[in-house]
Amino acid sequence: MKSIRSRLLILLISGVLGSMLVGGIALYLVAERNLMGQYRGALLAQAQTLATFVSLDEGIIRFEIDGSRGPPNVYTVIADDGTVVSSAGNYQWEEDETQRPPVGTTSWAEVELLDDSDGDAVMITVELGSTSRLSADSTDQGNRFATILVAGERGPVEEAIAAVNTAIIGTGLLVLFTTGLLVLWGVHRGLKPLDNLASRLVEIEADNLVAIRPDHDVPSELLPIYHALGDMLTQIRKTIDRERRFSDATAHELRTPIAELRTLIDVAQKWPEPDRLKSSIEKADTVVNRMSSLLSALLLLGRESNCRIIEQDDNADVHATLSAEIKRFETLAEANGTPIDYDHESGIEWTLPVGAILIITQNLLSNAIEYTPSGGLIQVDLQQSTNGKKLRITNGPVDLSESQIQHLFEPFWRAEQSRSNQDHFGLGLGIVAQVCTNFGLEYNASLSEGLLTLSIQERVAKPIRADADS
Repeated sequence: MKSIRSRLLILLISGVLGSMLVGGIALYLVAERNLMGQYRGALLAQAQTLATFVSLDEGIIRFEIDGSRGPPNVYTVIADDGTVVSSAGNYQWEEDETQRPPVGTTSWAEVELLDDSDGDAVMITVELGSTSRLSADSTDQGNRFATILVAGERGPVEEAIAAVNTAIIGTGLLVLFTTGLLVLWGVHRGLKPLDNLASRLVEIEADNLVAIRPDHDVPSELLPIYHALGDMLTQIRKTIDRERRFSDATAHELRTPIAELRTLIDVAQKWPEPDRLKSSIEKADTVVNRMSSLLSALLLLGRESNCRIIEQDDNADVHATLSAEIKRFETLAEANGTPIDYDHESGIEWTLPVGAILIITQNLLSNAIEYTPSGGLIQVDLQQSTNGKKLRITNGPVDLSESQIQHLFEPFWRAEQSRSNQDHFGLGLGIVAQVCTNFGLEYNASLSEGLLTLSIQERVAKPIRADADS
């Protein structure tokens, strides 16, 4: 059973029913014991009272009762020789006749009265004319004793017990019904905040993921759930916004090359001359190559699986890999009139997965070459600083402002003056930022006197300062 409401109802009602059943049985047993005790106590008191009216007069046992106090309806006074001194009413033993009890003791027996009603009889034996205690088979005529039997009807007591039982059952049913209603109301009332939370969650729309704020009367047990749901909705909203921006930017970036391809195809279909067709194919090939580069960058930026692939690469020396990449980019840099100046600290040891090094260096170098004018500066430094190993690429002069520097590592962001260039998509530094984040590297951009510096540095844990007393 998965319903909290059903579980609570079953547990509470079962607990109430079990408690009432145990309490009812205990109350019935106590009432029965008390009523039967009072009933038997009354019979014993009558027998003890009758014993005070039995006396020994010149060797003869006599029974003389005060006229103002009438004897019980059923009683018998028996002398020690077995003769009946006095009696009233008729009865018979339910089983064999009970033997007379010894002096000073009491015995009980079940009897049937004259009207066929069930009853109980109590017998006591008392000494007459002597202070010594005699047994029932004594033959000493100087010490006489008598047995007094008093019987009473058990029916009224049983009726009283039955009435108590009926009252217990009736009261129990009434209490159970009332308690059941209270339990139903209490469970409904107690779970109402959950119902309210569920209804508020149902009302949330995908386009409006607003954090749920708890009301002032929300139970404290639900506050962590509200906070957790609020945090989750905030994260979902950020993810959706990021994916929406990613999709919008992707569609925007792909729209232009697709339109170019469409135009080239239309031109080739309308004017299928060999020269025009060859020119259209060459231009289409250029557009396709740009689209391929864009899609590769998008896949690398959008898939976490690429980072897992990079993590499986063997580690490589940053200096050796960086030197090889700089040599590969030298031809392009010299053709652009911006040779690369590389400086590194001797003996520096820094290893990273080779895939991560290639992605970072290729994007940073291509970015520096592309946006540095002819005759400008491209300086690459690999140094060991007090805060860890650091790679810096400085290029310039650049036409950027301090406010634009803050957006350099955002995917699809490009400065206004570079938006007309269709060969770049604004993804290179965004990919660098993602790779650095995944591999625990810090990245930063700064601008000084028209020179842009992009730095990549290993993240070093700060030591915990011990207290002076420790």
